[in-house]
This record gives sequence, C-alpha cells and structure tokens, in this order.
Amino acid sequence: GVWKLKDWPPLHDFALVFPELHKSFMQCVPYPELTRLDGVFNLASHSPYNMISPDLGPKMYNACETAPDDQHQGSTKLHGDLTDAVNIMLWAAKNADGTPGCALWHIFPATALAFFRNFLIEVCGFTGPGDPIHSQLI
Repeated sequence: GVWKLKDWPPLHDFALVFPELHKSFMQCVPYPELTRLDGVFNLASHSPYNMISPDLGPKMYNACETAPDDQHQGSTKLHGDLTDAVNIMLWAAKNADGTPGCALWHIFPATALAFFRNFLIEVCGFTGPGDPIHSQLI
C-alpha cells in the first residue's frame, strides 16, 4: 500500500506547531509577493485583522514512493484543489540504482474538469459515491 501523511498538521496552524521551520520556509518560497501571507499580491494579506480566515497553510504532504507503471496508482488520487496551491518538492530519496528521486505531477486547468468528469463517468464507468473528481477514489 501507499503511505501518505496528508494536510499535516491536520488540526493546527503550521506556524504555531513549527515556528522556526515556518519562518525558514516562508523566506524561501517562490513568488513571495503571491505565496507569502504578507505578499503584496496575496489577497489574504489585505484582509482585516479581526476576520476569521481559513487555514492558509502551509501544509505538509509526506508520501512513500510507488512504481511508475500501470499496476501502481501513485500516492495522490485525482482531486481538484478548491483554492490556489503551490506545490514544492523539498526532498526525494535516491532510487535503488543511485539516480535522483523525483515526483511526477499531472496538473490540469480548471477548465478541464468537465472533460475529466464526463470521461470518468461515460468511458471509465464511475458510478459513485459522489463526484468522480472530489471523491478522491481514482
């Protein structure tokens, strides 16, 4: 099976649980004017201080490898992020043959959702429960 730790820490703000790591991470994120909480182009940085806001992250996703073939499914099921996301791979172990480790992400525009949803229902025969993309079963 695939081992994965998703949306971690699940119940707490990353900055409160790991203040030093959060500070270091925020200093090196790409496009800081968009991705940092104090970024000039980050809408959250312009919210009132007394506003109840959602957890804006960051969040960690830790997963073990899977084989890149048709018999394995990878560590993340098909899903649609409801908000913007920046994915950064910080580390990957070397492969058994000594070559660098890696991740393979397939990212599609939101305009492709209808196509994928139709494909999963009509061609693949998805019958539920729920939406074939948001169910995270595929």
